[in-house]
Amino acid sequence: MSKAAERFATGLRRCMDVPAESTRQCVEVMYNLFTELIKGLANDLGTPEARYAKRSGYWNVEMLDEAIDKIADAYWSISHTLIESWDNLWELYLTKEPEASEVTDLYRELERLAQELLSNRPSQRSRGSKYRARGRE
Repeated sequence: MSKAAERFATGLRRCMDVPAESTRQCVEVMYNLFTELIKGLANDLGTPEARYAKRSGYWNVEMLDEAIDKIADAYWSISHTLIESWDNLWELYLTKEPEASEVTDLYRELERLAQELLSNRPSQRSRGSKYRARGRE
């Protein structure tokens, strides 16, 4: 599996070290971990967003959103979980004071995603996707 998925799973475990009263900080940690995961997977798959980010030196939310769609095509068996996790994370990220229960639910959702990513490889030309990890045919 990709190094990005391994770093995500390891970093996610560290997120539980954040004090329970600091839900905002925990959401920010999860957001940063998730965006790094997306950047790494997009780079592994060679998406246009990753190539543009490499040339320009930055990522924005729209690029991350497009990259997630392409990653979901490549990892079709977990596409629903990936997209739903991104939507839920983004919603909490925009919330000023997230509820502890919502943060805990999101953490569990991301933990499941990490496990699924670690146990899955990109699909072989699944659903017509042209994005798959380089060298994995």
